Amino acid sequence: MCGGTVIIQYNYDNLRSAIGKEIFISRQDSMWRYGELLPIPIEYSVSIGEGWTPLHRAIRLSEVLVRNLLIKNETLNPTGSFLDRGASVVIGYAKMRRFSSVHTDIPGNLAASLAAYAARAGMKCVVHVREVFDQAKIYQILSYGAELQLSSAADFHEGYYIGPANPYVLEGVKTIAFEIAEQLSWRVPDWVIIPAGNGGLLISLWKGFWELRELNLVNSMPKFAITQLSSCNPIVKAIGGEKSSRCISTIAKDIAIPKPLHLRAAVKVLKDRGVATSVTEEEIISSMKLLARYEGILAEPAAAAALAGLKKLIENGVMDQGDEVVIVITGSGLKDPSTIVKSFSEYSITGLLSAKNTRLGKTKLLILKLLANSPHHGYELMKLLQIELGSKITTTTVYQHLKELENMGLIELAGVSRIGGKYRKLYKLTRRGELILKAFSEE
Repeated sequence: MCGGTVIIQYNYDNLRSAIGKEIFISRQDSMWRYGELLPIPIEYSVSIGEGWTPLHRAIRLSEVLVRNLLIKNETLNPTGSFLDRGASVVIGYAKMRRFSSVHTDIPGNLAASLAAYAARAGMKCVVHVREVFDQAKIYQILSYGAELQLSSAADFHEGYYIGPANPYVLEGVKTIAFEIAEQLSWRVPDWVIIPAGNGGLLISLWKGFWELRELNLVNSMPKFAITQLSSCNPIVKAIGGEKSSRCISTIAKDIAIPKPLHLRAAVKVLKDRGVATSVTEEEIISSMKLLARYEGILAEPAAAAALAGLKKLIENGVMDQGDEVVIVITGSGLKDPSTIVKSFSEYSITGLLSAKNTRLGKTKLLILKLLANSPHHGYELMKLLQIELGSKITTTTVYQHLKELENMGLIELAGVSRIGGKYRKLYKLTRRGELILKAFSEE
């Protein structure tokens, strides 16, 4: 009624004597191994194999970002999204309450997850839409047998309504925190970095780690960092005391939420122990490529926003190189094939054929050759160019060349390096840059 966030609580005094690390470890590799900390009896659970996703060390990304970087890969859930965890619990709750149908007016990943789990439970699922959203997710929703209606959920009086503020959804999502702690041998990382739209993932993770500490299973809480879009960042603005303006259409629609449902709770968590940052669509696309090429994980734009945020926080000196950082990759890139096509257009046949038609001056071509060997920062390139060209070249000129090469899609940011007390951007060739250089080498 007050517009706040509903939180489910448990009798933690009783739970301390009823559960323990050994009990969890002895159970199946599933989010349901934490059944005592979930709000429905396990016999009502609706499962398709969600949860217990890998937490692996990002060996290659750690070389260019922070040294202790880990990735919680939620793309491996059944429908490719972390929201499968929430759908498993909330559809189980609807099953327990003997509902025969569920409905939602939140399109995108939540609707896809609900459609899949409703199908598993033998329930009807209705998704109310008032505008066009990601076409690929529409097909995913329809594939699970859900019904699309051009209507408002307020006009629908059948079944159980499920929105992103549903506390049973949040309870399922919080198991990410349980798994991170257990996969780190019951340690808590220094930072957990996530994308944020409504703020539900932040609240869920905070609650999960808080419960572990309350039950004496861990000794501390991590710090949290959220990433929003520069064109739609109401949580970031609220922390700074600003009012949010209207959101602009974006490639990362799942986090482009102008009025977050968990705004007050999210701001409270971040002011206590966290930070928030904003990134551009270009930075997101760059991070999609970086994640795919360095770690073999294809992330959708909203998920890649977390990595873009990490890069920005490192540039701004918020995180130390020695910090242990977990980044949660929330959804698969296969959910948004149109963005994949646009982002990785250098692989197109047209791009390959036009490589030799690209006009490059002597200096730009030399920069590409230098970057083919290893990533370099601007000042370092200036010194190498002076040796190669046998003449002086200013840093301003070098950075102008770098900017133009970046705009051409031939180079991209490889990371940030601290040199002489300053943070310097490292550049490397893109795949298109490699093709261009190869084309010139064969002439």
